[in-house]
Amino acid sequence: MKRFLQKIFHKNPLSYLGWLGFIGVVGFLFSILCLAILVPRAIYYQFPQPQVANGMVQLSEQSYLQSLFCSAAFVCLFILMLAVFSISLLVFRHREKRALRETGA
Repeated sequence: MKRFLQKIFHKNPLSYLGWLGFIGVVGFLFSILCLAILVPRAIYYQFPQPQVANGMVQLSEQSYLQSLFCSAAFVCLFILMLAVFSISLLVFRHREKRALRETGA
């Protein structure tokens, strides 16, 4: 059993947490970088008050593109976080199953 646990955890029981923590920190610094770009951009291109005509809200093209850019950036960050989590979960599950098969348990 001890040999089995050493194969799984590589003499460091927190190795999985360390790798996922590293990915989390990189993702966090990446999202901070994106926000550091988006916030000054949003301040520079301030949103004017929308104009209402015939019951329809009219936005300038600049406001529309700013909203679209911010929304796309947040959606891409969310998809990236889900993809990294899913892929790392599958990789670690595969490694754990392989270690179980090798021990014959």
